[in-house]
Amino acid sequence: MKSIILLTVSSLLFLGAGCKKEATNPSNPDSPKACFTVPSAGGVNESIPFTAECSQNATNYRWDFGDGSHSSLKNPSHLYSSSGAYTVQLKVFGTDSTKSSTISSSINILQSTVKYLSGEIHTDSTLASGNYIVVGIVTVTHATLTINPGVTLYMSQLSSIDIGIDANDPASLQANGTSSVPITITAAGNNQTNGYWNSIIFHSDVLSSSMAYCDIAYGGGEYYADGEITIIGSKASIKNCNLHHSSKYGIRLEGTGTGITIENNTITQCDINPIYVAPNSVHLIGLTNVFDNQSKIVIANEDFSLDTASWKKQSVPYRLENELFIRSATGSVLTLEPGVEIQMGNNASIFVGFDSTSLGSLVAIGTATEPVKFTSYNTSPAAGDWEGIGIYGSLTSPTIMKYCVFEYGGYSGINRDFDPDGIIDIRNCSATIENCVFSNYNTCAITLNGAGHFDSFINNTLNAPQKTGIIIFPNWVHTIGGNNTFNVNPDRAVVVNGGILSQSSVTWRKLPVAYNLAGNLDIGSAAGSTLTIAPGCTIKINGGHFIRTGNGYRGPGALIADGSSDTIRFTNGMNDALTGPGIWSYIYLDNYTMPGTLINNCIIENGGSESFYGMIHVNYNNNAVITNNIIRNSLHYGISLSASSPTLSGNVFSNNVDGESYITY
Repeated sequence: MKSIILLTVSSLLFLGAGCKKEATNPSNPDSPKACFTVPSAGGVNESIPFTAECSQNATNYRWDFGDGSHSSLKNPSHLYSSSGAYTVQLKVFGTDSTKSSTISSSINILQSTVKYLSGEIHTDSTLASGNYIVVGIVTVTHATLTINPGVTLYMSQLSSIDIGIDANDPASLQANGTSSVPITITAAGNNQTNGYWNSIIFHSDVLSSSMAYCDIAYGGGEYYADGEITIIGSKASIKNCNLHHSSKYGIRLEGTGTGITIENNTITQCDINPIYVAPNSVHLIGLTNVFDNQSKIVIANEDFSLDTASWKKQSVPYRLENELFIRSATGSVLTLEPGVEIQMGNNASIFVGFDSTSLGSLVAIGTATEPVKFTSYNTSPAAGDWEGIGIYGSLTSPTIMKYCVFEYGGYSGINRDFDPDGIIDIRNCSATIENCVFSNYNTCAITLNGAGHFDSFINNTLNAPQKTGIIIFPNWVHTIGGNNTFNVNPDRAVVVNGGILSQSSVTWRKLPVAYNLAGNLDIGSAAGSTLTIAPGCTIKINGGHFIRTGNGYRGPGALIADGSSDTIRFTNGMNDALTGPGIWSYIYLDNYTMPGTLINNCIIENGGSESFYGMIHVNYNNNAVITNNIIRNSLHYGISLSASSPTLSGNVFSNNVDGESYITY
């Protein structure tokens, strides 16, 4: 088994800084003037800083370090591989490339401390001072590795430091610098290339580890551990560190996330994004980290399965590239705090619960000024970029979404049975949606399947012209609240699927848009069911469909449509401009229609497609009251009766093809 290798030859610190400057040419004060500063001495394999800030009127730089190496940077760093005296030359050019200025100086490179860190560390060890070249994979097991302030680790190509391996090999890293004396972890030699080395990896079940005031650069080179810091498990604190120039991520967090703290770090210039994080660890990212303006915090394609956690508003959005499931056998509650923005990848979805044994709840409560936002991550977003949010197995404490923005969703091309049908899909559970905005979606804003319904649905705006607003089943239409704005296809603002209304007594309230009945509606149950349609409602019935009460197979039922204060309208479900007789069937009051059934002061038009029947047909029942209605444009009769004597008065008939009066079979 390998052991840690530390080879110490000698030690030398920089002896001071020298400055060389070419004399000013008084005859041409705008000509370039070369000047640089450099330590007068350094050590082998130490990063020597060269600074040309004192040059004047310079736009381009040409360094010759005296060992055959060159640089065109303004302020480069350089490592000398052997000792000796070297002459360093700087040539600068001005805006006129024919004019230049040259200056040179010497630097003495002495044999310095040469320390190599490699192999396996099995006993507590301390890197007290100086510079170390890390070779290959350094593994720390059953031990604590301490790195003191001021130490520099030069990481060789594809090298990494693994802290612990699994539960049988606990280990700890304590790399805590200070604000004035940080720890530096960077690429060896002059290899300032993103991804030159791999990662510092904290494996599962490690002991408590800490990194503070560390400057970390040019890592992230390995696929499975593609952060400069990779945490697989728990108990790692990363504070006040500067992570930059990763080929992938600055920090990658995986696992349950217990004991992780990520705060006060600056993570910039990463080729992909600053942080890649498992859903169970997102809440551990503090609020005081600094990122590039265009960065995202990438959410892994895993389950959120904690009992409860909150995702905080960060200075950059979260990015979900695939699917997020919020679920566990005992139930998981994810809270999104005001101002959180989640940018959804192409075809991405969020699933809240899944079935009766996989429960979840989403609480996304923003404010008027800081809404929670679900949007596309594309630079040129379009409707249908992402799929939707499926709410399928809500807890006793249901999903709540207030002051949220949903935009550019509604992709419908995957077609799995469990994929959302709308930008929000509620199936066999309930949710509260208040003060939310739905815009620029592809298919439908909200679909409610099975027993899916609203605990509250008020003050929302649906803004997608020519698209569908809400699709819902008859038993739950009454859960649509008031003060909602529908800027959608007027014939598909609220689509009521065909089905049975078996609630004991419900009311469909007046909305600013019509209800569009997309199938047959049966009202009835063993205990009796009553549907009340509020004054002012419009019910649009699609081709060939009907409303029926009290069918023998369903049970007693009643319809109350009293438009005394504001006329109720039953009409065709097509565009208002496409009117005519026989577009829909009839209102059928069957033999189990209950007392109290009332159709009063309604407009009933453009139906009667069923042969020999009227737009209102009463079958073996005397309980209905049908009064003061306008009944017009039936393909057959206005009202037809079969062995029935309902109360009829004040009705006005016109343009009914087979007759304006009643007919009795």
